[in-house]
Amino acid sequence: MTWLRIRQTAMGRPQSPHSSKSQTRAHEDRGADPRGEFLSCVGADPVYKLLNTSGLPSHVWPTVEEPVVGRIGYHVHNGKHDVTEYDWAQYLDFADRYMN
Repeated sequence: MTWLRIRQTAMGRPQSPHSSKSQTRAHEDRGADPRGEFLSCVGADPVYKLLNTSGLPSHVWPTVEEPVVGRIGYHVHNGKHDVTEYDWAQYLDFADRYMN
C-alpha cells in the first residue's frame, strides 16, 4: 500500500479489512479543516469495526503531538501547515505497525 493510498482512505473508504490509514494536520492549520479531517476518521471507524479491525481507538480530538493510533491513525503537530520530522516519525511508526 502506498502513502497515497493511505491518504485516500482518509476519505472514509477502507480498501480491505487489512487497510490502514494515517492522517495528520498542523495545530495552526485552520484553513485545511483539521477538525473535519478528524471527523472523517471518526466517520470511517464503524466500517473498520464492522470488518473486525480496531478502527480509531478514540473519538475525542487528540491533543497536539499525542497521536491516536489503531487501524486508523490521526495526529496533530505543533505549528503551521508543513510536513515535519514529527509527521514523518508518525508515518513510519504507523507503517512499521501495519506494513510488514
